[in-house]
Amino acid sequence: RMLGSVRGVPGNRHSYRDRSFRRYALSHGAPDIKAIRARLGLSQSEMAVYLGVKAKTLQNWEQGLRKPTASAQTLLRVLEKEPEAVIRALSA
Repeated sequence: RMLGSVRGVPGNRHSYRDRSFRRYALSHGAPDIKAIRARLGLSQSEMAVYLGVKAKTLQNWEQGLRKPTASAQTLLRVLEKEPEAVIRALSA
């Protein structure tokens, strides 16, 4: 079953109560947004478009003034690991 297979995935609300997920989230912290953006060769404006946020929001994240939401952090992690997949999905 598909539902059973996603229960152990970090970010799933069922697994959030699990202590191992909490340790994972705490140990990995927020993604390094500036490094991801630099590696992709994107400006702040371009990266903001991919993430669906304002450029000022991205600046605040990069400067540590604000933290990305959990869903934004998830997208950033996917963008960090599989940028082509995100670009393909958002271009369709």
